[in-house]
Amino acid sequence: MNKLIKYTTLATFVCFAIAVISIKSISTESFNKASLYFNKNFKNIDAGEMIDLVIDKDFDFTSEDKLKINMTFGHLNLIPTQSNRIKTSLKSKIAKNRKISLDNLIFKKGNQLVVDLQKAFDDDDSLIHFLKIADDSISISNSLTLEIEIPEKFSSLDINSVSVDIQIRGIQPQNIKINTVSGDTIFENVKTPQLSLNSVSGDFELLNSTSNDINISTVSGDLEFHSSLPEKYKISFRGVSGDLSGQKDFISDSGLDPAKKIKINTVSGNARFYAN
Repeated sequence: MNKLIKYTTLATFVCFAIAVISIKSISTESFNKASLYFNKNFKNIDAGEMIDLVIDKDFDFTSEDKLKINMTFGHLNLIPTQSNRIKTSLKSKIAKNRKISLDNLIFKKGNQLVVDLQKAFDDDDSLIHFLKIADDSISISNSLTLEIEIPEKFSSLDINSVSVDIQIRGIQPQNIKINTVSGDTIFENVKTPQLSLNSVSGDFELLNSTSNDINISTVSGDLEFHSSLPEKYKISFRGVSGDLSGQKDFISDSGLDPAKKIKINTVSGNARFYAN
């Protein structure tokens, strides 16, 4: 019994360490700022003191280009376009007296398009004047919306977020990497050779989306995999209290394709595989 407790404790520590290391790109400061967004002690300001913030930008974007996004809160929506240009649309609400430098929010440097919303909104001024609105219908998740229309095929997608709900549809980059704390992410009809997903409590849902190499690390976040064409993935699942379940076509030991693999490390998250 003592050995069992010892091994369980060790496994818990190892899985937790893996999850923490996996989100190392999200700074301690970002964690602290995120906790303040939910602090109810801030005084609300009148909705009449708020104004709409709308930023629309577009750039040339080729199959060799990269997209990097840094967000703290809000909603992110990526959809495909047949155009050879990438279009970004940021919509939010800010206090009338809030001054934001727009130059460094969305820009292209070399072959990388950068959307960096953390620096603009991660200060004390933002915490007091940006989110605290006397309107219950305006919340953290809907107070900032970023929609991006992007060509289907490009080099890479890299997202770092704290509390952002993400929807990604119909794109085919060479690789996708997402680091998040609590936001949920949905993939729909996405194809990529490499997919790396890291979260603390955020869930991941893959709808008819495929990748030959999937790596997922979570503390308590769950994974759901839905597909109309079940494939024989080689699945590695390491968890303390979480479990793996689903259609036998996905998790059977027979007929595995060694080129298709899913690696999942979690403390208490569950992985579910469904055939549509």
